Amino acid sequence: MKKLLFLTILLLITPFLFISCSKSKKVLYIYNWSEYIAPELMSKFEKDYNCKIVMDYFDSNEAMYAKLKVGSPGYDLIVPSSYMASIMNKKEMIINLDKSKIPNIKFIESKYSEKTEDPKMQYSVPYAVSFTGLGYNKKKTPAVKPTWSIFGDKQYYHQISMFNDMRESIGAALKYLGYSLNTTDDKQLAEAKQLMIKWKKNLAAYQNEEAKTSLADGILLVIQIYNGNMIQMQSDTPEMGFLIPEEGTSIGVEVLVIPSDSENRELAYNFINFMYEPENCAKNMEYIAYLCPNTKALELMDKDLLGKIIISDELFKKSEVIKDIGGENTKYVRMWDEIKAH
Repeated sequence: MKKLLFLTILLLITPFLFISCSKSKKVLYIYNWSEYIAPELMSKFEKDYNCKIVMDYFDSNEAMYAKLKVGSPGYDLIVPSSYMASIMNKKEMIINLDKSKIPNIKFIESKYSEKTEDPKMQYSVPYAVSFTGLGYNKKKTPAVKPTWSIFGDKQYYHQISMFNDMRESIGAALKYLGYSLNTTDDKQLAEAKQLMIKWKKNLAAYQNEEAKTSLADGILLVIQIYNGNMIQMQSDTPEMGFLIPEEGTSIGVEVLVIPSDSENRELAYNFINFMYEPENCAKNMEYIAYLCPNTKALELMDKDLLGKIIISDELFKKSEVIKDIGGENTKYVRMWDEIKAH
């Protein structure tokens, strides 16, 4: 009878015990790009810090920003591109970081943060660095030249594509012409527009994800692509090649930021520091195939992969991060509409 009574009481209180345990665990809410962190590292962090990670995903900076602006609070960590982090900082949507809580920040190679709008890392920490270039099949098109002028090369007529991305595609034309991809000069933009209209006649399409499939299937011969995406393709199709145009390119820098309304700031700081532990950082780079500018982590990397995720100092100096140009962005929007209308 006593055993029966004990079991009855245990059955009654067990659900409350589970509820109590779950409530004792803090939850870190992260807003991130898809497949942009190694799952094993998330599991390790959850174990080390006795917490749970809940990850939501966005597919563009603008979509993420729009969601937050209409009132979707609750995130503790967000991974925007550097230009969007600048916008969010101006709107007081993110906090200035307490670097004393991120001791591993000492491993960051400053030349990458210096390219962004937050060179001293006051409100953001570089997470992943990408480079835009040309993807191609080395067997089918072995003589691809590393230049943005390839988009006008008639031998690739309707078998070549550019990004369906205003700043990236116009940026390629600007770099070829020797201008900054952040220029707001009307004369330079007009020149780039005419070049883009000329190139458009030679293109199959403006595409993003679809272009990778078309390249793999042999429908396209050359595409504009991020180096990390190409590395991922090469794991399945080794004959894929990647070149960065000699005129320089765009550098994408995704950063870690803490929202102003975060309810678990300490856990967010712990996560940033955890991801910058050299061993953790190296594992994450191997998974996402993008560079994290962590000097100690780079020493642990496979040399072949390392050679694919970094570029030469000469090309790095010629390259730029796409920056927020405020109200002048309307010039690019109008120009992009006019290019697509032709």
